[in-house]
Amino acid sequence: LGLMMGIEFTDPQLGPLFTKAAFEAGFFSVYAANDTRVAQFLPPLIIEDAMAVELLERVDAALTLMTKMLQQRGQQ
Repeated sequence: LGLMMGIEFTDPQLGPLFTKAAFEAGFFSVYAANDTRVAQFLPPLIIEDAMAVELLERVDAALTLMTKMLQQRGQQ
């Protein structure tokens, strides 16, 4: 058992890009097979406050990294 969380992006290419950025930020994420706009991650069902804060910090880091990747590609 566990939680399932996701972020839905506007572009189908962003789910896979977030997956790469999440790995570099230190957590595992996959994009949905039926909709690559959706990035999914699965924290534990029972989660301490400190772990939730850490996860959100890593998600923020992944989004920041993703923005930098897009800027390097000239897409933003």
